Amino acid sequence: MTLEEKLAELFLDNAFTWTLTNGSIIIPDADDIERVLDEAARQLYNEETGTRLDVGRLIIEKRDTDHDVYVYVGSYK
Repeated sequence: MTLEEKLAELFLDNAFTWTLTNGSIIIPDADDIERVLDEAARQLYNEETGTRLDVGRLIIEKRDTDHDVYVYVGSYK
């Protein structure tokens, strides 16, 4: 299972949604997530290691050779 598939499953299992620019609300699938990760990698390309980009519950952090991906699942009290 790819990272995108694992993330899509997590989003589906938790009913995590994205609101698109046209106002529609979706639960992203693996293809949606892959497009966002590709765009995040493109935007982070010339940034310093450790720079982060937050997109729709995903936190993408530039590393020396790749990107770490985190998912915000909620707050702990």
